[in-house]
Amino acid sequence: MGNALTTICATSDIHSPQYLELFKKALANSTCKPDLFILAGDIVEHNNIAEYRRVLELINSVHPGIPVAAVFGNEEYVGSEKEYVVRYPNVIFLHDNYRVIDTLTGRIVAVGSRGALDKPTQWQAKNMPGLIKYFRDLPDKISSLISQAASTNLPIILVTHYGVTYRNLTGENPAIHPYLASRRMENVIVNHRNVLKAVIHGHAHNGLVESIDIDSVKVYNVALPARGRIIKVEV
Repeated sequence: MGNALTTICATSDIHSPQYLELFKKALANSTCKPDLFILAGDIVEHNNIAEYRRVLELINSVHPGIPVAAVFGNEEYVGSEKEYVVRYPNVIFLHDNYRVIDTLTGRIVAVGSRGALDKPTQWQAKNMPGLIKYFRDLPDKISSLISQAASTNLPIILVTHYGVTYRNLTGENPAIHPYLASRRMENVIVNHRNVLKAVIHGHAHNGLVESIDIDSVKVYNVALPARGRIIKVEV
C-alpha cells in the first residue's frame, strides 16, 4: 500500500454553465480511474455558487464515492469561500492551507491556494487594494505550508488556480503572462523539489503545454478549455 501509485483526475476552468457540456463529454471519454478528483478553480462562472452542484453531480455519477478536493479560482469570488464550504461539505476545499487526504490507495497531502499573480488586473487593483500585498506575500506562505506538510512524511502535491511559471504559457499572449502566473512560485517548486510530487494549476485557457518538469517536479496545466479532457496525474 505504501508504494502504491495514487491516481488523480484533475481539471479546472469549467466556468459552469459555459463549459459544462465539454466537461460532461470529457468525463464520459476519460480513461482516468481516480483515487482522488481535483478541481483547480474557476469551476463556476461569475460566482454562480449553485452551478457547483451540477459539476459535483457529474463527477459522482461517473466516479461515485471518490474524494474531491478543490481550490477556489477568480470566478469563485473572494469573500464567498465560506458559502461554498457550507453548501458543499463533501468537498475538501483548500484555501491557503494543507490537508491530509485519504484516497483509495493511501494518504497524501494537498497544499492548496488560489495562487499568486505577478500583476493583478486593473479591476483587481482598483477594487481589491490588499491584493497586491497578498500576491507578494503568498509564495513565502506556500513555501511555509509545504515545509509544514513535509513533517507528515506523506507524498505532497501543490494545487493552485493561477499559474506557477511562465514556462508553460506557450499559446498565451506574452503581454498577459503576468496576469496568468507568478514566476516566484517557480522558486517555491525548486526549493521544495525533494518533497513535491506534482503541481496542478489552471487559469491558462490557451496554454498549449500540458506539463513540464521544473527540477524533476511535474507541473500540469489542467484548464479544461486548453486540454479538452480530464488530466491524469499519478503520484
